[in-house]
Amino acid sequence: MKKGVIIGFDGAPFKMIDKFLKEDKLPFFSKIYKEGAFGVLESVIPAYTMIAWPCFYTGKNPAKIGPFLIKSKGFDPSAFAKSFFVNSTDIKTWTIWEYLSHLGYKVGVMNVPVTYPPKKVKGFLITDFLTPKGAENFAYPPELTQKLKDYRISPDLDIGRYGHPDSKVDLEKMKKDLTGVLKEHGEWALKLIKEYSPDFFIINFKELDDFMHFFYGDEEKILEVYKIADSYTQKIYELLNPDIFVIMSDHGFHKVPRTYFYINSFLEKKGYLKRAKTLKGRASISIYKLGEKVLRIMPFLRNLIPEKAKYKVAREHIIHRIDWDNSKCFANWYAGVYFNEKFFRTQEERKKFAEQIKKDFLNLKDEKGRKVFKIVHTKYELFKGPYFDLMPEVVYTTEEDFRINPNLADKLFDVRIDRPDLKGHHHADMDGIFFIKAEKIKKKVYEKKIKLYDIFPTFLYLLGEKIPDDVDGKIPEILFKERIKPDFVSIPYRGAEEYEMKDEEAESVKKHLKGLGYI
Repeated sequence: MKKGVIIGFDGAPFKMIDKFLKEDKLPFFSKIYKEGAFGVLESVIPAYTMIAWPCFYTGKNPAKIGPFLIKSKGFDPSAFAKSFFVNSTDIKTWTIWEYLSHLGYKVGVMNVPVTYPPKKVKGFLITDFLTPKGAENFAYPPELTQKLKDYRISPDLDIGRYGHPDSKVDLEKMKKDLTGVLKEHGEWALKLIKEYSPDFFIINFKELDDFMHFFYGDEEKILEVYKIADSYTQKIYELLNPDIFVIMSDHGFHKVPRTYFYINSFLEKKGYLKRAKTLKGRASISIYKLGEKVLRIMPFLRNLIPEKAKYKVAREHIIHRIDWDNSKCFANWYAGVYFNEKFFRTQEERKKFAEQIKKDFLNLKDEKGRKVFKIVHTKYELFKGPYFDLMPEVVYTTEEDFRINPNLADKLFDVRIDRPDLKGHHHADMDGIFFIKAEKIKKKVYEKKIKLYDIFPTFLYLLGEKIPDDVDGKIPEILFKERIKPDFVSIPYRGAEEYEMKDEEAESVKKHLKGLGYI
């Protein structure tokens, strides 16, 4: 039985890593990257962690994976006003570690997104940053939890811990915490590998992504934290001596956007969406607009307003501001545009309207002549699977200068007023990295991109295993020394029981994601 290892450099942008490697700044990675295939791993749309990682480790598009991967339930106003947090039971298909467990491999899984609550595997699994604070069921087998009493799943990035996010943030304290957790995870990985001797091991260094949100542009500090990840990558590699070795990132990174684009105001202008005319609706819109206006004039007031109050006004009260019965569609942040069923008799009508919105978005420019959308697709171009009907009709990512705001405003664009502490984001950078080292792989730096979906079937093929026949990923033949001859198999997935977070658990996850600027 062959051994395989996957190391996640979460959020590592290709241009930056390529530069570091060419300049020999990452001792281990710079040494070995020419011993295999290295290039751009193209992410999904939008390039968000909670969507990209499940697509990576299942090899499938979101419509084959689960019902809530794009954060909604179709055209559902109550869902648009909430934050949904996917968990492992929303993954309704084979993950690479479950599939290999099924085939008899002993596996080790650490900190990979959307693994809470832990599912049963042959080996061990420690859950990810979406684990509620204080959760006791964060590892499998259950007895492993007792050994991990002092284990930190992620640094506590809750808003307020490092100072107020709308004013000054203690970046040195944050840097110390992030590098501390990164080192702890590295040390635990080495201990558990020695104890369990897995045939397959995967770990994601999520702290790299967190770091880029706050330190993007500071190459010296970024390199410092990447060298830590590089060091543990070498130790893991030397400890396991794998036959197949992969380093990857789920997306890239870019400077944080500083211009709001009021996407639903645009849909309203086109006549596709209607704002509420009820007293409650008009009052809610007025409160939001007044609050924004006051904060633009007196930004120091942001520090005095409780985060719960901000969230209610900016997110939860959206439900009061739209005339849902008379609106043909609604854009749910970066998740996409959802259609109101009552306006469409046939799928052809839906397709035609989706194409019209796609055209509207791609033609849109701001008052400075800047293109707003980088990529726009209809669901009919991207999605296929049992959850197709729940997917948004139009998906997109904006250019890096723009941050989508789903609230209604009197203009389409304005200067962003929240989170001046954030320096980087990743919705507009689709270019992550891949490195694959194996006997059958050519030693080459590739200009042509491969897709995030492609690693799953490629990895299984290199292990000599049959590939589930419903994957969307393709094995890139250009990476191989010889012609490939994959075997496919139809194998139904036996999933775990449903799990729904308690309100207090969801609140703790929400705080962490707000700290990172995701919501």
